Amino acid sequence: MRILLATALAAAPMMSAQSQARDTVYPSAALRALVAYCARNAAVVPPSLNAYRAVVESEIALMVRSNASGPGVSAERLLQVEQVQSALTWRANGNVEQRIIGHRMQSATASLSALTYFQRPWLVPALYGHELPIILGSGAHVGARAGQAGGGPGGNNVSVDRPAGNTSARDTLAHAIHPFAPERETVYTFSGGDTVAVLRAGPHAVTVVRIIVAPQTTLSRRALLFRGEIDVDADRGQIVRMRGQFLDVAPRRSLVRRALATAVETVAFAELVNAEFDGQFWLPTYQRLEGQARSPLSTDFRPIVRVVSRFREHVVDATRLAVLDTTASRDDETTTGTRLAGTRARLTFATRDSLDDFSTWHFALGAATSTEVIARDFDDVAPDAWRPTGAPRLDWRAERVNDVFRFNRVEGAFVGMAAELNLRDAAPGTTVGVNGGIAWAEETARGALWARTIRGPWTLTARYERSLANTNDFRPLLDYEQSLSAMLVTADDYDYVDRHAATLLVARALPVRGRPLWHLSIGSASDGAEQTRIPNGILHFDSAFRTNRPVTSGRYLHYATGIELHPNVSGEFLEPGVGAGLWLDGGAGALRWQRIETRWTLRQTRGAWSYGGRMQAIALFTQQMLPQQLVEFGENEGLNGYAYKEFGGDRAMLAR
Repeated sequence: MRILLATALAAAPMMSAQSQARDTVYPSAALRALVAYCARNAAVVPPSLNAYRAVVESEIALMVRSNASGPGVSAERLLQVEQVQSALTWRANGNVEQRIIGHRMQSATASLSALTYFQRPWLVPALYGHELPIILGSGAHVGARAGQAGGGPGGNNVSVDRPAGNTSARDTLAHAIHPFAPERETVYTFSGGDTVAVLRAGPHAVTVVRIIVAPQTTLSRRALLFRGEIDVDADRGQIVRMRGQFLDVAPRRSLVRRALATAVETVAFAELVNAEFDGQFWLPTYQRLEGQARSPLSTDFRPIVRVVSRFREHVVDATRLAVLDTTASRDDETTTGTRLAGTRARLTFATRDSLDDFSTWHFALGAATSTEVIARDFDDVAPDAWRPTGAPRLDWRAERVNDVFRFNRVEGAFVGMAAELNLRDAAPGTTVGVNGGIAWAEETARGALWARTIRGPWTLTARYERSLANTNDFRPLLDYEQSLSAMLVTADDYDYVDRHAATLLVARALPVRGRPLWHLSIGSASDGAEQTRIPNGILHFDSAFRTNRPVTSGRYLHYATGIELHPNVSGEFLEPGVGAGLWLDGGAGALRWQRIETRWTLRQTRGAWSYGGRMQAIALFTQQMLPQQLVEFGENEGLNGYAYKEFGGDRAMLAR
């Protein structure tokens, strides 16, 4: 089973020495017999299956999951997406060729094609056999033709700079121990065995049984293992579906590996779905391979590499394939349950002209990876620290890096700590968090205490905090205060207000088309003026920090409500679709105002053309002079050639 994520298997829980006893591997004799039956049958290719060919459309995406829509409200931003059309040929002797016949790419940032790194097929052609080969890394021998970032679908196609089938000596191909391998009882435990579905096609019925697989808690050797669900055809003992996580398990880990696991936890997931063909065997129709990374310094910022592949036009006919497949080896056509030493897995490319001219795409660019699936789909098979179920957990982790370290011209260096108590099974969906620290130049303590409960589509959050709030408008979605820029090169293009706030927030995902998200919050707050205390960063030449903008101080009752349609469609990044939002917030008391904001977003690809846009408008209603509520924008908001906050007032619209 090939997974493309080089770093996604680096950090895994440590398991100590000594295997478990045999009687702890299975909870019942019936389950032991079922696993043994599947191990015999899934290991051997059915005699009637000599070969097959299929067309596969894959989408490879680089994404970021972020709480940019608000605390506890996550959205996934699509930074780069590639579509690849492949012709896949598989033979029962293990020979595989994945030939790329079409490619298109878009990027919202500086781009480098994912195909640069692939030296072997990433598709899993069959789930027969005793081994699960996983690509851990490869050399880059495929050249990417330069193109403009964010260019049209035909741009940035891959050029073929190597002979067909050429592979790099730097390829690292590891083999995970299959849950149905002969040594399974020394490394895995099994549970489940319940019927999850009965599939019918006319008079024919297939009973699907789910087996839960987990690594044993004590191991004496390093191994690459699977943890998750395996659905099997109970009559034929063949695999229908696999879904779970891969773990690089070791009894001892080096200091470097332990440090890496502390700083960043990376996890590889897979979902592999088969369908029945000719009423005899199971071949792939859908595959999702995904790597996610999370740091305890910023749990709301999660990089994701996601690959979704759909198989179609299966041809299961040895006679026709003998003509279609001119590159597969015919030296050994025997069927075996183990990997043949002479088998080949080749990734080849059509000519550059063919890649450029390909236009027969079945799915919209970006739809498979950004609108149909989300990272939370794997929460139930994720590491324990990521799961919403289990015993209560206390973890030293922060929602944002700025909760534990930041640098700006008001506070100087801020250093703090953060922790979360996830009650999980004790109070399902409930998390309590705290963060706090000291701003050294200001000699002031700031932090927050919050509690959040999620019940189905409802989210309830209570929060008290003293924060250094940012008053900038029209900010990019992934715009965070640039602490390193401020500290190193004297760049701090934000204005701040000292804010105390106690807030109760209710949010609900509405069960209608467009997945709109509604929220309502109310609470007490107060604003105070702040001043620039740090003259410059480390490198300043002749520059110095700006004076912090003045504010009107006072207490007020703060209220806000809003609704957002298609929250994942940003307009700034590559998520396809149409999004819209309308928000109202205001204050009553010593400070009184109302602000109405609307946003419309669009991103679509039609043939060789892509178009997108983002429009925002804000209207402020107040009888007071409230600088912190005025609408101000300039070069930081994408208006190149204009000064910092060159425009300001009580009405504004910005369209791009």
